[in-house]
Amino acid sequence: MTTSRTLKNHFAQYNPTEATFIKDSESGASRGFGIVTFDSEADLEAAITTLNNSELDGRKIKIERPAEHATTSTGGGRGSRAFGSRRTR
Repeated sequence: MTTSRTLKNHFAQYNPTEATFIKDSESGASRGFGIVTFDSEADLEAAITTLNNSELDGRKIKIERPAEHATTSTGGGRGSRAFGSRRTR
């Protein structure tokens, strides 16, 4: 089962600052995607290049660059982000 911890561990070599596996707020069921945050644009690019279509918990994952407004640091310690969605087998 994928959790925020397993998601962050999957990206560990690229120094993620945060990883969140998204769940439905009402039911608690998985929404099938997560958000990984990086301080470095270089780490984000390396993660996308290397881990796109990699396997996590038995499924291939697709890593996408977020919309431009979501990649800009706002001074709150947030950096570039990668959005990933799990594909079905």
